[in-house]
Amino acid sequence: MKNTQLKKQLYILMVLFIFTTYFLCSIKKHSLLSNIESISINSDAFRNYTVNVSMEDISSKAESLNTSPCDLLTVLCFITKCNVQEEDLNNININNFNRYKNYIVHKYHENYNEINNFICGNMNDFKYFPIAASINNSPFVSFDDSWGNSRTYGGERTHEGADIMALTKQDGLYPVLSVSDGTIKGIGWLKLGGYRVGISSPSGIYYYYAHLDSYAKDFKIGDEVKAGDIIGYMGSTGYSEVEGTKGKFDTHLHFGIYTTDKDGNEISINPYYILKGISDKLLYYNY
Repeated sequence: MKNTQLKKQLYILMVLFIFTTYFLCSIKKHSLLSNIESISINSDAFRNYTVNVSMEDISSKAESLNTSPCDLLTVLCFITKCNVQEEDLNNININNFNRYKNYIVHKYHENYNEINNFICGNMNDFKYFPIAASINNSPFVSFDDSWGNSRTYGGERTHEGADIMALTKQDGLYPVLSVSDGTIKGIGWLKLGGYRVGISSPSGIYYYYAHLDSYAKDFKIGDEVKAGDIIGYMGSTGYSEVEGTKGKFDTHLHFGIYTTDKDGNEISINPYYILKGISDKLLYYNY
């Protein structure tokens, strides 16, 4: 009799333990998911998407999760509010990744697709770093995160790009390459950008190259270019209504990335972390 009662008590305790464990796990899962907020493509968080992890680590983790790097980066954007650190990548596993993705796709379907389309498009577009490396020099350029910094020429504004600075301050020396295949949509002189080229990629992303010293050829609107084509040479043109003005700043390439939201509004995206991710995709020239 006593053995029977003891067995019943042990059974009840076991059931309670299982139920409590399940309940606590459910609370934890719900808590993790409830912290995920909507991120839109025109939000400040996404426009300044920070990724302090190498693309090699992103690709390796994506392979272990049986997903693509751009899908992983999209999910990470939502769960980290677009600020990915190494710890965030380490904490992702096959179970919580699928749970996160299913939740985000279900709850924020439109925003997920819009962000995913941009990230996948950008990763497919980018074939080369926008400045050709020299077989005679290393290192050849430097760049930092200046997106959003204050600019005053032409009125108060913020910097919508990345400045890739020439370590040899000589206009016309460094070949500027198209990072992607695409179609030329903008060419010629602008007061701010000097001689510039704007190229729309197959994904619809617009890549902007400014302050060129000269063009590689007589480009026209509608001309097709291939990734790695020389489109011009790094310079210091701009900051004037007078075409050909140069020397108001050091030799550099202003590189911009633009996309549009579902309503057709143009959005600038911080190129810094994207450039960091492809800084080893170099073409070499003799200069």
